[in-house]
Amino acid sequence: MFIDVCFPNNNEDTFIEIAKKLGVPAILFIYHDKKTLKNVNIDASKGSVVQYFGTIEKKEGFLISVRVGDYNKKLLLWNIEDKNVITQVHVKEVSMKNFPVVLPLSTLYAKRRLDLLQKYSLIFRLCQKYKVTTVAASCAESPYELRSEKEIYSLVKTITMKEMQAKLAIESFHDFLTDIHSTSFL
Repeated sequence: MFIDVCFPNNNEDTFIEIAKKLGVPAILFIYHDKKTLKNVNIDASKGSVVQYFGTIEKKEGFLISVRVGDYNKKLLLWNIEDKNVITQVHVKEVSMKNFPVVLPLSTLYAKRRLDLLQKYSLIFRLCQKYKVTTVAASCAESPYELRSEKEIYSLVKTITMKEMQAKLAIESFHDFLTDIHSTSFL
């Protein structure tokens, strides 16, 4: 199951509406602090999108550490916009932490820059080499940056040139989140 990642700003209902229209079955909302997360009020009648919640713990250079739910589950977000070059040393270090890594594709859609495309390609290859679970998601800051599963899949397939790796980048996130308490609004 495809799970998209987004950073809402008191617009969770709009994210859910657009996700429903795009056929996105689940969303992970990431907030900048726990205080904001506690003030979230989502209308239960908004649809059948499964929702997960997380908060940013800390930013370390090109990595953003995120705690998902109240459980001891963590994931890492690549800060692609960072000027530092991501090397195999960084990827090897991440592989030792054994957390899934989310690649934010919204920057690639918004900027349409060739250098970012090359960076993503390198990161996917290095993650595959060091067996790092790589997750592709839109990481939308605006509800209109959300993408459908097919669109994310096509972009990852274009970057990696491998169908199997594209499938794993979309489906592996579900396995990570399945044992976390989620809130489903049906």
